[in-house]
Amino acid sequence: MVKSRKIFRIFVAAQICVLPLLVNLSEVKAVGSPTVTAAVSTVRVGTTTNLNLSIANFDETKSFQVTVKLVDSNNLDVTNGTIEATKFGSQTNISGYSAVNGSGKFSGTKIGFKGTHAEIVQSLATVTWNASSASNVKMRVAIATAPDSNEFFDGNSGRYYKYVSGSNISWGSAAQGAKTFSKLGMQGYLATITTKAENEFIGQETAASNIWFGLSDGMKANNDGTFSTDTSIEGRWQYLDGPTSEKNFVYNTYSGSSSTPISSATGFGLGAWYAASGGSPSSTGYLAWAAGEPNGSTSESCAVTNWSSVKGRWNDLPCSYGASGYLVEFGGLASDAFTGQNATVDLNVASSTASLAPSNSVIPSIDSVTAIGSTVTASDGTWANNGESITSTNYKWQFGDGSGTWSDISTTDGTVITNQSLIIPRSVAGYKLRVVVTKTNSVGTSDPTASQASTNVVTGVPLAPTVNSVTASNGKLTLNITHGNNGGASITAVKYVLSLDGTSWGSQTTVNSSSTSVEISGLTNGTRYYVKILSVNSVGSSAYSDIANEVVGQAPGAPTISSISNTGSALSIAFTAGSANGSAITAFQYSTDAGTNWTNLSGLTSPQVVSVESTGTALSTGTSYSITLRAVNAIGNSTSSSSATKKFIPDSVFSTSNFVTGGTSGNPAAYDATTGAYVLTENEVNRYGTVWSTSRIDVTEDFVINASV
Repeated sequence: MVKSRKIFRIFVAAQICVLPLLVNLSEVKAVGSPTVTAAVSTVRVGTTTNLNLSIANFDETKSFQVTVKLVDSNNLDVTNGTIEATKFGSQTNISGYSAVNGSGKFSGTKIGFKGTHAEIVQSLATVTWNASSASNVKMRVAIATAPDSNEFFDGNSGRYYKYVSGSNISWGSAAQGAKTFSKLGMQGYLATITTKAENEFIGQETAASNIWFGLSDGMKANNDGTFSTDTSIEGRWQYLDGPTSEKNFVYNTYSGSSSTPISSATGFGLGAWYAASGGSPSSTGYLAWAAGEPNGSTSESCAVTNWSSVKGRWNDLPCSYGASGYLVEFGGLASDAFTGQNATVDLNVASSTASLAPSNSVIPSIDSVTAIGSTVTASDGTWANNGESITSTNYKWQFGDGSGTWSDISTTDGTVITNQSLIIPRSVAGYKLRVVVTKTNSVGTSDPTASQASTNVVTGVPLAPTVNSVTASNGKLTLNITHGNNGGASITAVKYVLSLDGTSWGSQTTVNSSSTSVEISGLTNGTRYYVKILSVNSVGSSAYSDIANEVVGQAPGAPTISSISNTGSALSIAFTAGSANGSAITAFQYSTDAGTNWTNLSGLTSPQVVSVESTGTALSTGTSYSITLRAVNAIGNSTSSSSATKKFIPDSVFSTSNFVTGGTSGNPAAYDATTGAYVLTENEVNRYGTVWSTSRIDVTEDFVINASV
């Protein structure tokens, strides 16, 4: 029975069509996310080829484990040439895999290392393989959330393991203890070793001897989660815990040194592993049980691995035997909720010495230059012509965040830039750079090979900001601005300069803020100031903005209407001015239609006369006007005053033609300035001949108008 992967992903080697005598690689991504990708599809035996491995959708804040090895169709490790990767930063190699050589590379028949996300991205881009012979094998690249101390991850099965050391540990205690551990959302259980590949892997990763694992032919699992003796299953070796598909299943039907089954196997078993003779575990004639084991009948019903310090060798011992440790496995349970990340890619391999398209062994590189407008140049790296001369080289410049997403750099008309050198455009500010190189010979064109991403992102000085508006107030100006492109580095400050004439400028003043509102204080009210600004980032300063200008101060306070009276052919408005607020009042305006239309008064002092409505129409006799005032200065208009109302009565109402005495024209009524009334004497009547009174009466303006005079 082949152990299924436990992290809800299954990885299957792709079937490809292979020309005879060639080495072909075909990438298969993990189902879903995250993924591992190999950009190279073909290598040649005897040639060091960079596989240009990359990953996507892994958590950039976490550390990971990487293993790169060759496996056969049974997932057993095999060798074929040399695999290498450059070590970066604080990376460490994994126990059981090749160490770092004198050139600072992980190098050997298989490599494994741990590091931060950034470190493994760098190392994966340098993985090379020099296949030494023709064979059908798979290169397996596995990446997973890094295990902790005394833990390891198996790229074949996708499961984690933990070795727990101690003293005088019985099998039952080990089985109970395993259930107390969890890893990345997965429940622990005593390990279930179901394949040769898994057995070899565990032997490789564990140095201790006589380690309990989950196999037994004399124990049973109780409903309360404990384990107890059950002699009725003697000879039927099975796993009592772990995934349903792996427990309660006959795994060996042999006992003692006999090669005759106790009963027929009902499924995949370990009978094929059994051999009566001794020897180390190997890919042929594989031995799991030690020679003559299991042989303990009912007295030895629990299994250990690494028996007598031989890695991967099993033996049956009394379940009460005091072992020095046990092996916990994580993954495959229906209740698991995996919180880590892993992905695997399998590369199918066949080989020969025929000519091929060029291949790369040392990836290209680029200059360290990342300033906008500067020139960055690519170096090709090291290439093999694979039997035919290289006839052309193509470069493609790209920008990206450095974690796997890259886009081509194009000219303004959309043409991808393919020169060996690049003048860095502002459009890629804030991103990293890389170059992708391909080479061509008479056989064909190589797989694209990318350089490492630039260490730094592209940066330059910002573009000039824009002043959207200037608001004046008492002793200050407030600028609303928009910053231009920041040049790939955050805006840290704004600088401004002032002028009184727009020609001669003062010294720069720095505002340590990236805000879009800039306040300039300490200015003189009533003065027009010219201003221009620039943005600052870690690289330098932008050019200045366009010049803006405004008069310092604020709109005046609203005036107050004291009174309105008729005078001659107009209305006379007495008022009190409000505060000028730092900028001289240049006009007073009135409105006769609630602020819809405004007309300037002729002067700045009280009183002022009004002879027309604010629309320009002449005042209408007998009409009551509600009048409001406002003041104006260089900053703007005040708010409106409270309104005052007056009925318009011109002096012409009391002309000679409007009054008669005894039916004969006479002088108009006299105006008594003391009483504010027009005096009509005895027998004075209106022009319609109606007698008002036979004695003297005083008539106010309102009376005259109301009498339709």
